[in-house]
Amino acid sequence: MLLAPTLVNDLDILIDNGLTFSAHIDKITSKAYQRNYLIRRCFRFRDTNILLNALKTYVRPLVEGNTSVWLSHLIKDIRKVEFVQRRFTKKLSGENSKTQTRKA
Repeated sequence: MLLAPTLVNDLDILIDNGLTFSAHIDKITSKAYQRNYLIRRCFRFRDTNILLNALKTYVRPLVEGNTSVWLSHLIKDIRKVEFVQRRFTKKLSGENSKTQTRKA
């Protein structure tokens, strides 16, 4: 007897047997946090505009890729995706005391 798989990877999107994309969102947010860390580690200068451009170039395409397919309706998944950018911009505003409002 063959068992049905619990996760299927189709076109680099993880889908579970309940047709939710929580595993996929966990995967992309984990990669996005890794890229956020690498950006903050590799860029020694703390120019806000350059760091925001790096975020838009390296992190946002990862998080926003194929959203028409996997866009979740679950609040917990939406918050996970939004928190990636919020966390990055929060650290930017903490470093630059002149900037009171968060950008991006």
